[in-house]
Amino acid sequence: MADTFRARVDRAWADFARKEADLRRLLQEGKGEELIAAIRESLALCFTKINFEIAVGERIRLILALEASMPMLFEIAYFAHHIPEDVAEHWEAVIGRQKMDTPRIDARWLGEVIRAEDTFFRARPGKGPFVGLEVWNRPLMKHWEEHQRGVRWMLGNMVDLAIGEAASMRFVSRFDVLTEFPEDGQTIDCLPQTLRDMGLDVDGEHLDKLVNGLRSYRMRPVIGAAVPLRGDISSGVTRLPGLLNGWATGDRSTFDDFARDGVAAGFLCWSIDGLGKDALGFRNTLASYLQQTAGPDAFAYMGGAEGLKYGYLDFLAWDLRPVLDEAGAFFRKAGRPGRYVPFVRENPKPKN
Repeated sequence: MADTFRARVDRAWADFARKEADLRRLLQEGKGEELIAAIRESLALCFTKINFEIAVGERIRLILALEASMPMLFEIAYFAHHIPEDVAEHWEAVIGRQKMDTPRIDARWLGEVIRAEDTFFRARPGKGPFVGLEVWNRPLMKHWEEHQRGVRWMLGNMVDLAIGEAASMRFVSRFDVLTEFPEDGQTIDCLPQTLRDMGLDVDGEHLDKLVNGLRSYRMRPVIGAAVPLRGDISSGVTRLPGLLNGWATGDRSTFDDFARDGVAAGFLCWSIDGLGKDALGFRNTLASYLQQTAGPDAFAYMGGAEGLKYGYLDFLAWDLRPVLDEAGAFFRKAGRPGRYVPFVRENPKPKN
């Protein structure tokens, strides 16, 4: 891959570091528009699209919005982890919008201030550890007909500020805008306690769960002479269900979201013939090998699966070349051919 995410991150932080002192000066002089433009210029060297905010504390906080996107979550986590030491003396790269005791947004483009006391919600339990939310805001409703997308985005931000953006991604499975005042609603600052009362761990470590949590799944494998790739899978684990769903349905949106920023989403596969009970051990050994040799600056483990004919290792590559080089060395040493496949399938066979 010519323009890898790893290289893009390095360029963005190098540009940010070069003008870091000027950025602090712009902040001190209250030149907000110039500051935002200068930061956006640096971030554009890495991200095709990114929303961010600035907050001032012990250090200046560069808050990188997740926008309910798993690709953005993984990319931002990598980016934040690579902040240069000299930049980190004055700045903190924050993953996602953080919780506020009293959520408030200055919606200058609408000429409105969105306050907690004007924002009401209703919560409905979902399946598993999820909740559906319906949200209403008095000042925003007069803009609903003309700016439905913007109003929805603004109310979603209020939810993020009430419980934190990572918690919102983890627990909110459905989000709707109410156009009439909910008589049985509560103000948005009550949302954290409402979720606690529903048994949700709203105060937990959400980023770690989202980035490192593995979901197990089972499938009915296809049996026959002409089995499609991954069609033989009986069970597996994943950190990114969106990639699996995209492979199954031909929806390449998750794959494309990564590819636009230079991230390669793919998997390695190999015949399990002759491995017997060591099939799972082979996959785990391969994953450990790549984590150690290609390293976390190039390779991120996303899961894997066991098939009737093949084994599969799913991953994101921040820099694909060293991953493929090390994978090739591993397969040669093991005496077992393997291949790399991008996580995209254009025309999956429709289900009957």
